[in-house]
Amino acid sequence: MPHTIVEEPYRTMVLVAQCLGLRISEVMALQWSDFDFANLTVRVQRGIVHGRVDVVKTEYSNDDLPLDSNLCAILQHWKQQCPVSPNGWVFPNPTTLKPYWQESICADHIKPAAVKAGLTMPGAGLFRVRGELIHRSPIIADSGTSPPQPPGIVLVPDS
Repeated sequence: MPHTIVEEPYRTMVLVAQCLGLRISEVMALQWSDFDFANLTVRVQRGIVHGRVDVVKTEYSNDDLPLDSNLCAILQHWKQQCPVSPNGWVFPNPTTLKPYWQESICADHIKPAAVKAGLTMPGAGLFRVRGELIHRSPIIADSGTSPPQPPGIVLVPDS
């Protein structure tokens, strides 16, 4: 689906969500200080809903995740273009320098791109690598394919 979104920062948002299995609230709350590019990891520790920053939803969400080197390169390229915000948000609104509202991002960019790609968006969780948990993505589930299962990771049904 990222190929159906060409405009930044939305394309990078979708790539981050898909590659890391993050909720949109977690993607919007990422700060550059969460990334350790040298060790290819990111710590997901907060979410943002309706402009309110809070801790992540589950104990599995507050975790260090591995970064693929290709995703790392994409993020470093985005960092060069990204508006600088006082809190170091990865995806700040250039007008407010605060994170975008997830509802408008989904409604205006992500869902239309999913429709354009021929995918539907039922209410299932994203793939998440949290300890040994991975949840099915509505995008992946509805496309009839599943990503490869990483070694040592157990697929569990979304609950």
